[in-house]
Amino acid sequence: MRRSCVAPALFTFVLGALAACSDDGAVTADSGPPGDGPVADHPGGADGAAADGRADSGPAADMEQDGPGLPARWQKVSGKAPALIYHSATLLADGRVLVAGGETRNADKTTQCVAEAHIFDPVSGSFAATGSMAAARCAHSATLLPDGRVLVAGGRASVSSALDSAELFDPKTDTWSKTAALPAARESHRAALLDAGTVLVSGGEGQGGTELDSFAVYDPGPGSWSAPLTTMTKKRSHHTATVLKGGKVLITGGSDGTYYTSTAELFDPASGTATALGTSLSKGRLGHTADRIADGRVVLIGGFCGFSCVLSKDDLYDPKTNQLTGIAHLGDVPAFHATALLADGRVLACGGMTGSSTTAIDKAAAFNPKGGGGWDSLPVMSLARMRHTATTLEDGSVLVVGGRGTLSGDYLDTADRFFP
Repeated sequence: MRRSCVAPALFTFVLGALAACSDDGAVTADSGPPGDGPVADHPGGADGAAADGRADSGPAADMEQDGPGLPARWQKVSGKAPALIYHSATLLADGRVLVAGGETRNADKTTQCVAEAHIFDPVSGSFAATGSMAAARCAHSATLLPDGRVLVAGGRASVSSALDSAELFDPKTDTWSKTAALPAARESHRAALLDAGTVLVSGGEGQGGTELDSFAVYDPGPGSWSAPLTTMTKKRSHHTATVLKGGKVLITGGSDGTYYTSTAELFDPASGTATALGTSLSKGRLGHTADRIADGRVVLIGGFCGFSCVLSKDDLYDPKTNQLTGIAHLGDVPAFHATALLADGRVLACGGMTGSSTTAIDKAAAFNPKGGGGWDSLPVMSLARMRHTATTLEDGSVLVVGGRGTLSGDYLDTADRFFP
């Protein structure tokens, strides 16, 4: 199944705070593994971090609206869109998109997490409010279940106030219902739909912002959670978790509370164990994205390693060799961007910020796995944004929702649609 890119929570941003990166990756008694950088205040986690375990191919090409041979383009969605960050956007089985929760900015410049949800209808090309969740939440996970419902789990109600509650959205009635609570409160975690139809939740931040190394598994049949005996090989939040062909889950990067880690591991649902990879990301980071492409490899794009740190590479994981390899990016490597799988097998990467800038960019590019892998330049977005989500629709277009133009600017109440 295709999945949207989910925007997870961010650490509290202190303007002007610097986070150093070790360029040589030297290891000291107090340091992390090679490529890791120490964690200081940063502007957040992976807005648009990849939805995990998405399908090998994208949706059918958009032949009616776009037409064969027409150039790629961005188009603004008419009317207002939810002005959010740290929200989730999930493609439903009926082709609509559920936008749930997130953080909004009030007229007096204060911010708050919300319980509201909206539905984007690709036929009418507009947003409409739907029923609200029982709890306001940001930095949660949202997972499309095999029966078409959406599991929304965890998140935070406010800064350092993690939630253990979970809810289900039923698109048949557009209503919410409560389900069993998580074994432990968490935000900025990741959720992946396993081949068995259960949902694996990994890591995140618990109460007080402490990184977690625990897993939890949700079974939609009885609507209950269980906690595997194993833990991750490293505490981490703002990481990625991607289901591979064969069912294992690749977990990479994130923050362990001290470092932006370059480590990676595999969780095996069959044995219920987690094993560290003998290979690492080219540099420690959080806020990166991870997309599984048709040949089974995973493309890991961008990320944040500190305001004084600039990433020079993306990474590519090959399950055949069990290795991560650094690959070139087209131009500056982005952070707090969003990605989405396109129908032709490429990976769209759009928006974000680069380097030490606090201003969003409007650049877009597509990773093309053909011929060994490379990048295709695309038209710029109609509006620069960071901390947004990108969701591939059934017609092959991509819906971009939310975000902001700068780290301290207003939240954007417009949406874009990319027609490849």
